Amino acid sequence: MEKSAAKILLVDDHPVYLAAAQKVLSKDYDVSVAHSAEEATNLFKSGKYDILITDVVLPGESGIDLAKRLGEADPDLRIILNSVSPERYWRQASISADACLEKTDMFALIKFVQRTVSLKKMPHQIRLMHLSILFNLQGYMDVIDFVHMAGDKTGALRMEGVLKKDKSPVAWVTYVDPSLDKKRVVICLASTVGCIGRCEFCKSGTRPFQRKLSKKEMISQFLHSMMRSYHLKDVFEKPMDLTVNWACEGDGGVTNTANVYSTVETLSRIKGLDLKFILTTIGSEKKLRDFLTNHSDLPIRFYWSLHFRPEIRPTYMPATARQNVEKIRDILQKIAEKTGRPITVAWALMEGKNDGQEDLEYLEKMFSGRPFEIKISQMRGEILDGQIVSDESTRTFVNRLKARGLPTRARNLVGTSISATCGSTVPSDFPISRSQK
Repeated sequence: MEKSAAKILLVDDHPVYLAAAQKVLSKDYDVSVAHSAEEATNLFKSGKYDILITDVVLPGESGIDLAKRLGEADPDLRIILNSVSPERYWRQASISADACLEKTDMFALIKFVQRTVSLKKMPHQIRLMHLSILFNLQGYMDVIDFVHMAGDKTGALRMEGVLKKDKSPVAWVTYVDPSLDKKRVVICLASTVGCIGRCEFCKSGTRPFQRKLSKKEMISQFLHSMMRSYHLKDVFEKPMDLTVNWACEGDGGVTNTANVYSTVETLSRIKGLDLKFILTTIGSEKKLRDFLTNHSDLPIRFYWSLHFRPEIRPTYMPATARQNVEKIRDILQKIAEKTGRPITVAWALMEGKNDGQEDLEYLEKMFSGRPFEIKISQMRGEILDGQIVSDESTRTFVNRLKARGLPTRARNLVGTSISATCGSTVPSDFPISRSQK
């Protein structure tokens, strides 16, 4: 196989990692290596590079400062930062890099480099025009100024951009679903700026609701994902189970239904893509009845964020204080029966709060014999310190539900080191990157 013409400058002070990365990347690319920012600078002065890959922590000048300096010297240079803790450097990385990847995942690095090289072959504006014409979505993509991506060893890619309308930051995610034998690629979109939920265990709850996202702004997230995510590199070359899920920030099933439904209608018409759609929501009797009556022809499957018994839901999910969960369940059951698509009930375990015998009995009473499946996950540790349920306890809870005859599966969290799973994808408070100036 002939090498690509792309030139990579690889910088790392760890000789074992540097040698391993150079060996892998040199199979397809022209790779120069440096052990420090000083060495990298000297190489940069003597040649033109397409991609800079640098560790964040280097002797002397940091990788972040190096990336910023070289990026300013060559605006066409694509930059990938490596770190054992990408979350720690996320805000700093956004100033100077296209992506900050978890250093332990060589596979993600290779895939990201492949995608970066393929995108550089086509000028940016031509790529935008090509995608928008291909999907008949002219003018949709440029409502968001793309800023950067971050990835980790779970394979999640977190993307951030700035909404041109009011300069608000927005974040969304692509990942391969590990619970489905890695056969489904998921694009998780944001539906609002901020969230009405105020759920104490969810990062989105810390960002007050500001406004709904327009149909164009949601489709723009989708198009940027199609253009930039390595998960979608071969989307037109081989069959792909591709799902769009509103689960990053906001609640499209309560706050922004009209725009979400319109987005589904538009994306459903794209030729050559077999898209599925999930709407993750805390549920609203009024909005669900409207869907049942007027929109059940849309190919949407509901994920219901239940999580707690009714007596403690208002404590952790204040927006649900006046909800009647039995009525919501009954409407969702009618939707499942009408559409032929079962409802998924999300139940994220919090130690001592919703993982006991009474919770098992409640779930059995609520869903036994009904067209629901229960998806069990763990609360995110960075949100609720000291209340994490162990993997073993999670498996035990799942098995106890299965023993009661309830269709149940465990959810494997993605984006564990870059906050890139649903409810945790709140944008960083970052300055506009050099690519936006």
